[in-house]
Amino acid sequence: MEQALQTILDFVEGRLSAKAFEQLVYTDEDLERLLKDEALKWHDTYIKTDPYTYVAALDYDDPGGVLDAQGSMELFLQRRGVPFRSDRRASDYYNLLLSAQPRWLSVDSAYLQKHVLPDAGGRSGEELREWLKERLKQLFRYYKKPPNWIQSPAWPITTSGPMYFLGQIKLHDCEFFHDEAAAYLFFDPATGETRTVIQVF
Repeated sequence: MEQALQTILDFVEGRLSAKAFEQLVYTDEDLERLLKDEALKWHDTYIKTDPYTYVAALDYDDPGGVLDAQGSMELFLQRRGVPFRSDRRASDYYNLLLSAQPRWLSVDSAYLQKHVLPDAGGRSGEELREWLKERLKQLFRYYKKPPNWIQSPAWPITTSGPMYFLGQIKLHDCEFFHDEAAAYLFFDPATGETRTVIQVF
């Protein structure tokens, strides 16, 4: 169990990569037993069941998944009373992906990691942020203005990539909605498909 605890500590403090930690989650029985220890209760946290079940279900190819894994293991160490110094690289990277996006976008980090960032050519830090900003403008195109979302951005992405935004219509006093609403119209140039996203105040 001592080695399993060291594994968690190494991951949280940045000495063990996320992919190596993922592999150990699936293969190390001591790590599984440690994280399933019923002496600690998790119903009052976002983990809910147990830390093992939580980290085993995460996507380690997604920067958000890596950050969730690190955060849950930090919470585990806190509840065990084990001191640690958190490695900030996963958090800094995730925040960089968020900060590169304009306010009218909220692209899932897993999509960015799989479909956009492979073309980044080894860039990092501010250079990566500026490159990603420009790349997102090229990918998420619009006719005259970007969407002015009522709720969180919900730009549709198909197998062809991000759809093209044509425009939006405000729906005042529509009998089908109790509140003000808006319809956002998107178009896929590759297939001719159109899609409408409706949001309500």
